[in-house]
Amino acid sequence: MYKKNNVLSSTIVEKGTMKIEIQRWKWERVYKIDRGAQLKGRSSIYQALKKSCRNRWGRFGCYAWKIGRSVRYIGSFSRDYESKQHKTNLEGRVHNYWYNHGNGSTNKLVFDRIKKAATKSSVTLCVLRPGKIKIDSKYLSKNYSQSPDMVLLIERLLLYYHRTLGKKKLWNRK
Repeated sequence: MYKKNNVLSSTIVEKGTMKIEIQRWKWERVYKIDRGAQLKGRSSIYQALKKSCRNRWGRFGCYAWKIGRSVRYIGSFSRDYESKQHKTNLEGRVHNYWYNHGNGSTNKLVFDRIKKAATKSSVTLCVLRPGKIKIDSKYLSKNYSQSPDMVLLIERLLLYYHRTLGKKKLWNRK
C-alpha cells in the first residue's frame, strides 16, 4: 500500500495481480463539533449533526472522525438506515453513535472517545470523496456510493493505509 500524488494504491496477489487505486481522494467535512462541546442525548449538537448528515453524501460511503487534521476513526455507512426517522444512511449511522450503546459496542467506544476529545479539541465528521477508483486498467463508475461491497472494500483499504502510516493510533478495533 502506498500513496503518491494523492493516489492510494494497493496490489493484491491471489492467483494473479489486481491493482486498486483511489485517485485524488479527500475527506470532505460534514460537521465540526467545537472544542468544549458537551455531548449528550438530543442536544442541539446532536440535532445539528443529524441535519448535516441529511445532505446527499451518497447512498453508501466511508466516513472518518478527525481531530484536527488527524484521522482517528474510519467507518462506513454500508447498510440501509434510511427510514422515517433517518433521511439518509449516514444520518442513521451517526444516530447509532449517540443511542445504540450495547455492552462493549463500537458505537459507545467511538461516542466516548469523541466526547472526551471534544473537551480539548474540535472533532470533525468527514465523508470520503474519491476522485476516481481504478481496478487494474478499468475506471469504475464515478459514484462508488451505490455499492455497499465497494464501500466496504474502500473502507478496508483506508484502514490499512492509515494504520500503515502509524501517525496516530486509530480508535478502530482490529
